[in-house]
Amino acid sequence: MDVINAVDPIQRIHSCPLGLKEHGSCLCPMHRGLNDAVKTVEAAFKETLVVDLLKTRSKSMPLGIDLPRRAPCKPKFTST
Repeated sequence: MDVINAVDPIQRIHSCPLGLKEHGSCLCPMHRGLNDAVKTVEAAFKETLVVDLLKTRSKSMPLGIDLPRRAPCKPKFTST
């Protein structure tokens, strides 16, 4: 979470993103639900350590990390 906050912090919803004056800081059910989802993602990242991500086997290379090369991922969908 520290890395995410340093690079591109997750934005929580504190007031109506649509700017509706009647909503003020009282979020409607939809925006409250979106904010709860963001809160869940934030909590998951707070429990994740970079070292744990590096231990996880994947064909995708972590950005900026020079690890032994693995076979590249093949895209599931291709544009025609």
